[in-house]
Amino acid sequence: MKKIVLGLSLLLLTGCSLSSGDFDILPPPHIFLKSDSGEVIGMAVPIQDSVFVTADHLLEKFGGLYWQEETVDIVARDFDNDLLFFRIDNWTGEDAMWSDTPPAVGEDIFWIDAQALTVLEKDRRPSLAKERVRALSQKLSEKDIRENKIVLSGAADTLNAGSPVFGRTGKVFGIIIGADTQNKASFATRGDRIVRILEENLDN
Repeated sequence: MKKIVLGLSLLLLTGCSLSSGDFDILPPPHIFLKSDSGEVIGMAVPIQDSVFVTADHLLEKFGGLYWQEETVDIVARDFDNDLLFFRIDNWTGEDAMWSDTPPAVGEDIFWIDAQALTVLEKDRRPSLAKERVRALSQKLSEKDIRENKIVLSGAADTLNAGSPVFGRTGKVFGIIIGADTQNKASFATRGDRIVRILEENLDN
């Protein structure tokens, strides 16, 4: 049964943007996903064996996801956590480093500013957005409590759906799946949960 929360507005505001000189760390490996019209609609992060993860609502909204003009090969979908796993057989990049523990409440956390990335030159470092971790789970409605979520203190941009959220070590703590603009919060599914879900599906 789908448990996608309809009360969430999907990623409407940008976080605090940081220039490339503000950090010594590089963002984790990631790709941009496009719609069938060629527009950038979100991001995905490699886990293992050419398998990537992104927000499932992107597929629900656009009906298809593309990378380098090819449709992605869907491996599994997890509606409860708004996760979509897919494979890119010709991927030659590295996997992201996934943290097996969640971030601490109050810790700085970062994600890729996709809005800025679309206009940067190819060889420049991307801009990052920064917020702080407010909580690791939060009641989002009277009927639904979302488990395994990282709640950030600011609302992320629409194009950041599927973006890796990571700490100063560069390890991925999860991916952004939505935002609540009224409460100025963003939500990410925890990386340790994502890896566990993928391993469960690959074992079947």
